[in-house]
Amino acid sequence: MASNVETMMYVGETPWHGLGTKVDEAPDSATAIKMAGLDWQVTQENVRVGRSVVDGYKANVRSSDHKVLGITSDKYEIVQNADAFAFTDAMIGAGCKYETAGSLKEGKIVWLLALTDQRKILGDDIKQYLTFVNGFDGKTPVKVFDTSTRVVCSNTLQLALSGAKRVWSFEHSTGVQDRLREFQITMTNARNYMDNLEKFAEELHKKTINKKQLEEILTQVYGDEDEFADQKMKQERILRLKKRVIDVYNDTDDLQNHRGNAWGLYNAFADVAGHGTPTNNKGAVRERRFLSYIDGNKLLASAQKAILMVA
Repeated sequence: MASNVETMMYVGETPWHGLGTKVDEAPDSATAIKMAGLDWQVTQENVRVGRSVVDGYKANVRSSDHKVLGITSDKYEIVQNADAFAFTDAMIGAGCKYETAGSLKEGKIVWLLALTDQRKILGDDIKQYLTFVNGFDGKTPVKVFDTSTRVVCSNTLQLALSGAKRVWSFEHSTGVQDRLREFQITMTNARNYMDNLEKFAEELHKKTINKKQLEEILTQVYGDEDEFADQKMKQERILRLKKRVIDVYNDTDDLQNHRGNAWGLYNAFADVAGHGTPTNNKGAVRERRFLSYIDGNKLLASAQKAILMVA
């Protein structure tokens, strides 16, 4: 299978890769785990070379097809898919609904995405999601993070907000289950994320962006095309990237209430990051974009930093 997506279920619009099981409304965990093809477990087996057991290492093996998902230290603790759903259920509470869930890279990475809050911010419908990412490859930690989406265009707002930590990460070392339980108790920052987002959006909305500031922000994010007069392709690429943001910022109907201010500009970057046609439109580019949201989209982080410095 060419795509990094192995199995998944999703609510609403068909993803770009065209894979997965579509459902009409977000299911509960018991339904989601089956629809997403995640109703399997991982066991640990000895690693052998010939007849000899390799001390200190284990193979993480999937129950459904006996596929080896990773070779790890014998101190590695597995977080089963059912436990991941149970953890998210308990953290969010009764009525938790999942909008996407699935596995990537032939089962080596699993993710769940559940709706946790929704409200209007500056006239736009904003949804907050909690995403749980788990790996069996020995390289991917357990990761839990908040992200928000402006519903009208489904662009992801990955803002790093002071006082509202966005990402929590736990290695699969001894005690990972205890650390997850501790994290579940200390969810105050996560629950305050939307409150902080609303305040931050209002602050950015008050900051006007003039033409000079716009150019300065774009240059900080993409570079100065004048420095590459002898590299025509790179110069044209920078100009093309800047124009894409400017076009969204100036001409997109759903940004008309935010045009001319820092919040509108950030949303223009978010729209480009999530939906802009990549220079290379091959599947691999789209896959990297899809996976980039696990660790935080670099374009959005750079745009936020530049806007706060200039505006």
